[in-house]
Amino acid sequence: MYNIRANKIIDFSAQYNITTSAGGVVGAVKRQGMKSLWKATYNILDMNGAEIGLIHEENPWIKVLDGLLSDVPFVGMYINPAYLVELHGQTVLYFKKQPAVFEGKFTVEKRGEFSNADEALLLQSIIMMVLLERSRG
Repeated sequence: MYNIRANKIIDFSAQYNITTSAGGVVGAVKRQGMKSLWKATYNILDMNGAEIGLIHEENPWIKVLDGLLSDVPFVGMYINPAYLVELHGQTVLYFKKQPAVFEGKFTVEKRGEFSNADEALLLQSIIMMVLLERSRG
């Protein structure tokens, strides 16, 4: 249904453009370079390239513990990072890794109102963020 493509192959703060399968522009998600080393932070851009939202970790210490202990059986499953998704300055989604022994499971909780067009952009942005963050733990 959607395509996500990076604008650069090797870049610390690459932008990932989101389009429909027909080629229509949906928007983009861009990692904030140095800031994302400590606390994962991604800007959400609309189809015109204007910043309309943000995805960021609720607590960066949880992410550090998850990275260190995720491979320890039955210990790592209790350390679950959570992310807040903001749109126009308001938190609209809460995204959290759920306890799982063998593979990651996630829940997305709606906390605010947004349009169908914004929903498509927000969910694709979350998917891209998970793909980028999975290497960090």
